[in-house]
Amino acid sequence: MNRQSLSALDQIRVRQGKARLQKIFHGLALRNRPRALSYLNEEKLQFPSLYLLMPEIRGLDLYEDLNPRNIEALKTCAKILDDENLGMRVGPFLQQDNKTTQQTLQWIFATGAQWQGQGKTGAYDAVIDGVTALLTRAYEDKNVLPAVADMIFTRNRQGYFIHDLVWAFFQSFDPDALKLVAKHLLSRNSQDVELACKLLHLPLPQETGRGADMQKQYQDYLTWLEENKSFLYFTREYFHLTSDPQPVDVDMSAKYVCKRISPKNKKTLEPLTAGEQRSLQVFEKMPGEKQKILSDYSYKIHEQDLSLWHQWIQKQLGEQIIIAQAELEGN
Repeated sequence: MNRQSLSALDQIRVRQGKARLQKIFHGLALRNRPRALSYLNEEKLQFPSLYLLMPEIRGLDLYEDLNPRNIEALKTCAKILDDENLGMRVGPFLQQDNKTTQQTLQWIFATGAQWQGQGKTGAYDAVIDGVTALLTRAYEDKNVLPAVADMIFTRNRQGYFIHDLVWAFFQSFDPDALKLVAKHLLSRNSQDVELACKLLHLPLPQETGRGADMQKQYQDYLTWLEENKSFLYFTREYFHLTSDPQPVDVDMSAKYVCKRISPKNKKTLEPLTAGEQRSLQVFEKMPGEKQKILSDYSYKIHEQDLSLWHQWIQKQLGEQIIIAQAELEGN
């Protein structure tokens, strides 16, 4: 971190810690309120400093003179922490501007997500987790996902709570985000590998220290993801519900007819023909193992020879099974 680029208040926080920041700011505000407010409203201020100064802002009643970003940030804190008193104090000064809200959330995340400074509490993590969820869910901001993935694994190594952050990460409903988790299969840290396996619903390697085995598992997963990405959907099954969640799964029906789906709600992104609809009525009554055989073969032949696929998909399902099994056994 380049301390020369830090605001005046951030420099105090980084160099001297929470208690000195609060004491120095409190004294300055009593002596020279306008100057203290100018520091607080400084454009390059980072969110952790604003958060740590919330008691001083409350005690000195500085709300009226805060800039829109800081008001919006405090409003966000009040909502996430269910702080009715804070909500009432900032209520008269709220900016009903969606753009300001989004920019403030991005500022909180960009300047505050990685902070692990003196005085960090569970309440601070709750704010960051809530902001992350708003960005990924309400604003569909995928730019934050790499940092969110890194935060999940960092917190896990430190023994911190990760359930809400994992939930926020998967609220992006982005299959490509799974690659950000998969890269941790190659980590030298066994905790990283274990968590990556849990999040991707993979078996834990018996020898997590063997590079060749870990590399193979990683490459196998990327191959599987590339094949199934168009047919993946998010199950909304996370750590809140089970210790062994399966956050994503393959829609076998979509893969069978080779039609892309929305990973958020499983709706097909292309219309089904009448023939495909009839075939799916029979397909979905078949046992799971036969559905997998048919869907895997259907995708394979669809990618290899579209003309041959059109011939195959129009056959009766019994005949399709015979052809698919013969091909698989032949391989």
